[in-house]
Amino acid sequence: MADLVILNLENGDTIRCTDLADAKAKAAPLLGNNITIEITPDGIGGPITTLKFDKYEKEWIPE
Repeated sequence: MADLVILNLENGDTIRCTDLADAKAKAAPLLGNNITIEITPDGIGGPITTLKFDKYEKEWIPE
């Protein structure tokens, strides 16, 4: 089983992604400035990581 990677869009929609690269590819063309990603670790768990997509840098940054 892989990490659970979910894009959260500012309109409330969510998109399931296979990994960070897939999430970046899906987030880059989207409109809106409030796009975040939540990464839930595989296995017995751990803290959920939340990052915000910076459309100018095209990178994930800490929220």
